[in-house]
Amino acid sequence: MVRLDEATFRPGQLAVLTAIAKGLSPIVQVQGTGGGKSLSFMLPAYCAPDGITLVVVPLVALREDLQRRCTEAGLRSFVYRAREPTDSNVSIVFVTPETLTTKSFQTYLARLQQNRSLDRIVVDECHLVLDVLYSAPNKKARFREGFVQVGSILEQAGVQLVFLTATLPVRDQTNFYRAMNLQPGHVELFRQPTTRAALCYQVRMFDGADPPLAGSRRAGPGGVPGAGSSGSEEDVRLDLVSRVVSSLLRKYARGKVIVYCGTVARTKAVGEQLGCSTYYSGVGSDGQKARVLEDWVSGASRSRVIAATNALGVGLDVPDIRAVVHADAPYRLSDFAQESGRAGRDGAPADSIVICRRIVRNDGSERRAQAP
Repeated sequence: MVRLDEATFRPGQLAVLTAIAKGLSPIVQVQGTGGGKSLSFMLPAYCAPDGITLVVVPLVALREDLQRRCTEAGLRSFVYRAREPTDSNVSIVFVTPETLTTKSFQTYLARLQQNRSLDRIVVDECHLVLDVLYSAPNKKARFREGFVQVGSILEQAGVQLVFLTATLPVRDQTNFYRAMNLQPGHVELFRQPTTRAALCYQVRMFDGADPPLAGSRRAGPGGVPGAGSSGSEEDVRLDLVSRVVSSLLRKYARGKVIVYCGTVARTKAVGEQLGCSTYYSGVGSDGQKARVLEDWVSGASRSRVIAATNALGVGLDVPDIRAVVHADAPYRLSDFAQESGRAGRDGAPADSIVICRRIVRNDGSERRAQAP
């Protein structure tokens, strides 16, 4: 599939693939970002192209990236969409959790089962079901609510089940099993270390009163806020983001940078400040989002930098991302692990930098700002 004589398995891959080849189920693979979890469904599909592997993918960016990688590996795949023709001459079918629960897809699934052409169902980034379980009922984050019903559907599928993630802490394991209707005693669990030794982690703090530096786009003569600028905390943050990114682009003559932002408004502001593309859930249709991502990955866009929300936060496998910058503190540690893990997936040194405001308590001690 990779057509390289010197290709070898990464730690943990062979054990999982052996379990899949033996037909063991359910399988849960916890392996660090960039550890090669996608091989757990791509290689079996490549070796048995007459069967179909159904891959449940929660995000558009991840789905587009996986489809690109399947094409590069010589695997035929398609994305299931309601009211669109299905392609029977494929090895992998991608579907979102929300589509998985629809009547039309249930009919398609029943047809695959009747034809005995369905080999397995894989849930990629399966930890995201916990986002739904742990989020408040009125939170916008519940856009993945279709995940809640996935467990009951899989329970009735009658085929091999494989769950892939880089962020499933041991303390969350029981809740995850319960959400996916898995019996703990029957699970084949493969857990590898999730640390990333090649990543250099830094925190850059700023004071709300700091003026923009001279020469920045929001600074006027003498380094003070220019005309029309309020010199607000947001201005200071954006200027620091700009300086950090400029430094990274000088440090890495080649390679890409992602700037993650906690809100769409900040994503747009960072994109304007840096003159780069932006990526978030409402940036356009699926096709438009795919083009933004493809242009950035291929180098066709105007900048090596992209500003994004967590819509671009999981599963993206672009080997030459040299740095990830968080323009604000991440909401959860699992978000940070996933998003920072986009950098250095080729094994070369890379940077993860978090930017946040310094807060001084009344007693004079310091603490870092919380997520917005």
